[in-house]
Amino acid sequence: MRNKKINIKEIILITLACLAVAVGSYAIFSHKDSRFEAVDLANRTEGKEVEDYFVDKLGMNAQEAKKIADEGVSFYITGTTNLDAIISNLHYYGLVKDEKAFREALVKTKDTLPGNENAIKVGNNTTDIHAYYGLKKGLTAWQVADVLLNHPVYLRGEEYNYMFMPGEYYYDAIQHTPAR
Repeated sequence: MRNKKINIKEIILITLACLAVAVGSYAIFSHKDSRFEAVDLANRTEGKEVEDYFVDKLGMNAQEAKKIADEGVSFYITGTTNLDAIISNLHYYGLVKDEKAFREALVKTKDTLPGNENAIKVGNNTTDIHAYYGLKKGLTAWQVADVLLNHPVYLRGEEYNYMFMPGEYYYDAIQHTPAR
């Protein structure tokens, strides 16, 4: 009998200890960290938007990231980037709606800026590497192509670790000229 009482006491103590650990864990880990808010994925069929990149890579909250992305972004092209990566990343993050139409726009848009030695070839056109390009949501494929072919802002160093950054430099879709 005595052994049976000890076993029941031990079971009750172990159960209470587990319950205390569970309650303590819930209290510690259940609070909401206001820096990391859920990204609203409603009305999206595929991919993400630039603000999702800012949340994921730069640790911004969703509201701040959306506000900044709506004002314009800088798209960085480094020496390890290729044409397919440019097209797919701009499409995935919602700056280009149709990859095929964008590729055609890159080939057919007038390239007024001769590319640097290691520029990415797009038909007879070129897009310079080690540069960033100011973009804004809502541009057509032709406007994005014009920015990538004719409006680089060159980087001083060769390596850069981000694809998108907040940027005041963006393409003015109404005037078809870069705006600062």
